Amino acid sequence: MVLKAEEWPWSSLYRRQRNNNEDQKLLSALPTELPDNYLESVNCVLKKDDLKEVQHSIIKGTLFGNDDWMGDMVKKYNLGSTIKGLGKSKLYKY
Repeated sequence: MVLKAEEWPWSSLYRRQRNNNEDQKLLSALPTELPDNYLESVNCVLKKDDLKEVQHSIIKGTLFGNDDWMGDMVKKYNLGSTIKGLGKSKLYKY
């Protein structure tokens, strides 16, 4: 185990941080730029409720983020089907 995500030698984050030619050959281009606080975000400890939301998003294949960001992504990439459906909250009005 490691204390920081970027120390895990089998992760893309580790390879991006090392930034050498050999590692770069193994990485795909990112679809968007990483946020300035990316390392901080990756290394933060999630609260139990936040972890449940992330797990739900992974299991269901839905977006995860704040409402403004999700709304932007839904519009930009035509992802309405990822937020609509049985049991979905009516808070999402995209």
